[in-house]
Amino acid sequence: MAWSEDPYAGSPLETLNNLTTDWLRFVIDWPMAESPGTHWVYNSGGVILLGGAIGLASGMNTAEYARTYLLRPIGIDDDKWYRGYPDLMPHMGGGLVMRTRSLARVGYLVLRGGRWRDAQVVPSTWIKASTSASVFPSRTFNGHPFDYGYLWWIFPLDGHAGTIRSPNEVVITASGANGQWLFVVPKYDLVVAINATIPGGPDHGLDILFDQLLPAMR
Repeated sequence: MAWSEDPYAGSPLETLNNLTTDWLRFVIDWPMAESPGTHWVYNSGGVILLGGAIGLASGMNTAEYARTYLLRPIGIDDDKWYRGYPDLMPHMGGGLVMRTRSLARVGYLVLRGGRWRDAQVVPSTWIKASTSASVFPSRTFNGHPFDYGYLWWIFPLDGHAGTIRSPNEVVITASGANGQWLFVVPKYDLVVAINATIPGGPDHGLDILFDQLLPAMR
């Protein structure tokens, strides 16, 4: 799609966030720029469409589906969603709110290959597939190169993006608004959840991880 969220002001995402009409129709009607599969662009609208597809396929509000099959089974009961149209659908492109310990539970589920205690909550094959690099944008995030999986940022431990590497040589990352971060580091059996305003700007969480925490683990 011809979609850009940087800067946020004036972006299609800002327009969507202020809509009082159908989010799904807004995204579907947005013009294309290139053939599908030829160019990677960060697109929260696409994730909102994904949430709509899950809701249609499951016959449930997508937030309730997430609660029933993902969040409640791992002990998360404090989730709240920004909601919109149609049918109070949750904002899957950045509208989930939870406490820091709950965010860390999501990371621990990923670290354990989708398993929580004696239950396989998410198939291990999906955890492996979604946290493997599938596109190599050749860009940096606050100076740190990254690849991208299925909605996960994949930061290489050695700082060199763009190559397929073993699961133990990456940092599986979720980035939220205003400096919220989730880092999963399989090599060090480490989960880091940050859910606060960070001095130095919202992207400084990456510097905390790479400049302080990882050297301490080594």
